[in-house]
Amino acid sequence: IAIFLLCSACLAAQELPTPEKYLGYRVGTDKKLARWDQVVEYMRMAEKASDRVRITDLDKSTMGQPFILLTISSPKNLARLAEIQADQRRLAYPYALDEKSAEAIFAKNPAVVLITMTIHSSEVGSTQMSLELVHRLATEHSPYIDNLLDNVVFLLAPSVNPDGQVMIVDWYNKNVGSEFEFSPMPWLYHKYVGHDNNRDAFMLTQIETRNVIRVLYRDWFPLIFLDEHQMGSSGARI
Repeated sequence: IAIFLLCSACLAAQELPTPEKYLGYRVGTDKKLARWDQVVEYMRMAEKASDRVRITDLDKSTMGQPFILLTISSPKNLARLAEIQADQRRLAYPYALDEKSAEAIFAKNPAVVLITMTIHSSEVGSTQMSLELVHRLATEHSPYIDNLLDNVVFLLAPSVNPDGQVMIVDWYNKNVGSEFEFSPMPWLYHKYVGHDNNRDAFMLTQIETRNVIRVLYRDWFPLIFLDEHQMGSSGARI
């Protein structure tokens, strides 16, 4: 009985709480924003609680924030991750690869998909949503999710401008409920390139850009790359 109770306690301790339970409010609640340190902590909890989630710490951001990349897939795919990575490189540099060999790689491997979020940090929605997304992928055992994770290696960067995410959230929280609640932050949300941080792809002057390029063109060569942005009030929010 003691062993059973101990094991039960261990399993309970490893369960990933919902984002609502973790934050104390539902993601998307008016006037509530999760800060980057909270997001990173939750992602690390997901890695500990789920055999579907791994985290890689890339170089720190310009101002020293953690820059993390999540790899999410089925346990059987994660067990052969190095092989999948090597095959992605073979497909990206196919000079010694004949068509038959390429088709064999396609047949045996999952698709690799990269999604990056909040490069423009005032577009807050995607990083907030990432908590719900990761919770679902880490905990749900529906046929849909199981099939998805069997067939996809999902790479997720919850923010590619962590410094700006911290600045925007801190500025909003400082002013929420006051007459200045809707005032824009009066400084740039990236120390060196401001709002034009997504224009750095042609020069690679910033740590954050080099981190993304490392994933794209050195480590993973994903089949799909989606960078999440956010509309104003006239279109889809994300």
